[in-house]
Amino acid sequence: FAYGLDFKQALQDYVKLSGPIPMLPKFALGLWYSRWFGYSDLEMRDIVQQYEDRGIPLDVLVLDMDWHTTFYGDAWWKMEKDQAGQQKGWTGYTWNEDYFPEHSKLFDWCDKKGIANSVNLHLGSGVQPTEDSYAVLAEYAGIDPETKKYVPVDFLNETWVDGFFKHTLHGSVGEGIDVWWVDWQQGEGPEMLGDSGTSPGAGAPNPTFWLNYLTHQDRRWDTKGLRSLILSRWGGLGSHRYPVGFSGDVIQDWSSLEFQVVFTATASNVAFAYWSHDIGGFMLPVDPELYVRWVQFGTLSPILRTHSSRLNAEYNLRDVWSFPPESQNALRRAMLLRAELFPYLYTGARIAHLTGVGLSRPLYYEWPEEEDSYTVTSEYMLGEDLLAVPVTKPIEPTRGVASVDVYYPPGVWASWEYGEIAEGPWSQKTIVNLEDMLLFARGGAVVPVDMHRGGGKGSHDHSSRLDLRVFPGGSRATTVYEDDGITKEHENGAFAETKVEHEHSGNSRVIRVHASHGEFKGMSPVRAVSMVILGCGEPTSVSATVGRKAAQSSHTFDVRALVVKVEVPDVNRSQELLVNVQCEDVSRQARSSRIWRGALKAKRTLDNAFPVVLPEQFRAVTVLSQSPSRVMMGKTTLAQELAQQEELLAVAELEIRAIKLMSKRRQLTALAALGIDEQIGVGYWIFDTDLSSWVGTILNGFFGLVTRFSFVRHAFERACIALNENRLFGREY
Repeated sequence: FAYGLDFKQALQDYVKLSGPIPMLPKFALGLWYSRWFGYSDLEMRDIVQQYEDRGIPLDVLVLDMDWHTTFYGDAWWKMEKDQAGQQKGWTGYTWNEDYFPEHSKLFDWCDKKGIANSVNLHLGSGVQPTEDSYAVLAEYAGIDPETKKYVPVDFLNETWVDGFFKHTLHGSVGEGIDVWWVDWQQGEGPEMLGDSGTSPGAGAPNPTFWLNYLTHQDRRWDTKGLRSLILSRWGGLGSHRYPVGFSGDVIQDWSSLEFQVVFTATASNVAFAYWSHDIGGFMLPVDPELYVRWVQFGTLSPILRTHSSRLNAEYNLRDVWSFPPESQNALRRAMLLRAELFPYLYTGARIAHLTGVGLSRPLYYEWPEEEDSYTVTSEYMLGEDLLAVPVTKPIEPTRGVASVDVYYPPGVWASWEYGEIAEGPWSQKTIVNLEDMLLFARGGAVVPVDMHRGGGKGSHDHSSRLDLRVFPGGSRATTVYEDDGITKEHENGAFAETKVEHEHSGNSRVIRVHASHGEFKGMSPVRAVSMVILGCGEPTSVSATVGRKAAQSSHTFDVRALVVKVEVPDVNRSQELLVNVQCEDVSRQARSSRIWRGALKAKRTLDNAFPVVLPEQFRAVTVLSQSPSRVMMGKTTLAQELAQQEELLAVAELEIRAIKLMSKRRQLTALAALGIDEQIGVGYWIFDTDLSSWVGTILNGFFGLVTRFSFVRHAFERACIALNENRLFGREY
């Protein structure tokens, strides 16, 4: 048991002794929607439809305690107790038919859309006389139902537990539940497990741990051959066997988000691979910028579940459409990235199952000799090939962007979006806007992705396609894992693996997709293969062979992003696919690519600024941003565009500086997009820091109190436009 710095081997031996991390059902790695509100069947259907209308795949729909009778009203606010001494209505197992007259139809409807269902359970009050299953459970406990005495919990009594699951959870609550949310809050003493005389007193296990075990081992899933899944609190060492963990009711602030980053990664030290947080915090309304950053972190963590409280319900929302337009765009982008990463995350889940090394893990697992691996806690490895750096600081008021210290561990790293190269060990201060996420791949990595998952429906079958994102900076290999995603047949060898190798040498990119090994029910024997190859110059030749024969293929080149996309249809899994791409020298086009992308980002900033900014006021920005489109459509040549690039760039900078935006913050954001980053002496968004007039002082002070609310921000911006138009008090604001 002496491992030195070989942390991965230590974890592998730990799970050999204590039990493996289970394979999650595939849907668990998608997007979860949850909230503690009063809601109805129709409202939940509308929420699902709203996600579908926005093209955001939703995977799990969670019903908090309002699915059952709750006795809100006077009994709730007077803290009226039930017979177990708990708040009346906190525990419940009988459907609230005012909200859910036919809950089974809701579950069937969700199932057809590929969405899993979960309900919240507070188990502490046993079974009260008001529950549908009371009479039969009373008989199990030897209680005369006519007495209306409640049935206490007795979770150490196997007969009672069997009856509780059969008649209450499976009977009253019913079929169609894919995840039990075990929201235990009733205490941690052994007496909480039961009082029928069968409990061994102080020798009883921790209630949270024991309830996690019982619900995760629910025989209903076993009899159907399905993988089990719960959502519950940490029960101590060994809890990795009963995922997923629920971290409780977290607060809404930046320090909470920052803490969750290191907390989630270091949980892998005890093989607790799957923490689920209340993304956005729980109790209070959340600032739009903070919520975006929280969702971005959730996207790059093991479980992505949004949640909020019924308190301040009108404003305490986590729906994408409840936030300002710029936040909606960033949220949708993050959630679509989560859908894209699905095959990579699922392969990582298989690695966690086999090795005990979680999806999210600290840097020192990979670089135990590097001191920075222990001191840099703001980033972590996501699986074998990705480095995640969540943004946990707000946008700087005077710059319109956030500044993030990025540490690149030893080796070559390529940015997720464009494949831009950095070599570590190295630290760099990076500026990001609201939509930006800092995600990097190892040089040469091949990441399995899903380029076609969307439309808002939770679809988990990827076997008819193999989509690969291929990064520059070296040569590397991966093995893509697949199974049916829901049953335990993988334990009997029902799965497939495909090795993929990538060689990057000079201007040559060679990707070899080996023949698949293994099979599972529903696996397609033939599939289309798509490759997005980043960091390429314009291709001079592209070829594909299957076996030893030339294969039908097509390719496109994005001159703005420097990406070659190759499509090969109808590839038999039993044969090897070889794709060879020869490119022009990418270094000649790299700077132009960055300028064009920056111009497009600047144009979007200006477009979204406010209606009175007219396109002719930033014509050079627009022309510059459209350079790649003109080349790809054959309207002009690359040489012609490069010849006018520097002049357009200079004019674009002047245009941005001349535009009267709602706030200097957006002007600064547009300049930063062009690569022009500067500090300007302005106050938070609008006001000069040295305002000495009494109007400026009052406005500055009041604005500081209300900047957390976006609608007030916009109102103040409009007010300042009016002030500027009238030059009130002879000065500009």
